[in-house]
Formats: sequence, C-alpha cells, structure tokens
Amino acid sequence: MDQARLEFQRNFYHLLLELAAERHNLTTSLKSALQLIADVTDAERAYLEVRDTKGVAIYQTIEITEQEIEEIQQAISTGIIAEAVKTREILLIPSALIDPRFSTQKSV
Repeated sequence: MDQARLEFQRNFYHLLLELAAERHNLTTSLKSALQLIADVTDAERAYLEVRDTKGVAIYQTIEITEQEIEEIQQAISTGIIAEAVKTREILLIPSALIDPRFSTQKSV
C-alpha cells in the first residue's frame, strides 16, 4: 500500500474515533472528512451532506458558491440520492444513462 493511502486511512480512522468519542461537533467533523476526501481524490471543489432521521441536512463545501449549493441540493432532492434516501436501500446502478428511473435527470 502506498504512503498516501496509508496516511488517508490513518487520518480517516482518527476522525471516526473522534466522532465516536464525541470530541468534535458534527460540523467540524464533516469539514475534516470532506477535506480528507478532497485530498485523496485531488478534488478542487467538493460538497458533503449528511441528514438525520428527520431529514435535517448539515453540509460542508470546498470552493462551492451559494448558487451552486442550491443547484446541488436541488439535484440531490430529485435524483439517485433522493431515491436511496427514500427507499433506505443501496442502489446498484450500472449506468444512470440507461436506467429509466434516472436517465431523464438533468444531472445524468
């Protein structure tokens, strides 16, 4: 395993342990998690959202404008993620382009 992957895993597991020990608030932890994900994927822009069982969302961003946040949230509310949240099932979709449930979505 290469050094970058080991460092990512170490940092991610450390973050999970902090969450379990309640040493961080959720907003701070999301920001840390998003930065880790962005670093490992070389993403310059990123959005991460979690929802509680009542559907209340908390999100963090990297280099995303307020207008883009609205667009992302609209796409989430009508697409594949919305279906997964609604059904509480893991969706295995080989290609959203040919899946009749999602092929007409703007985000696809």
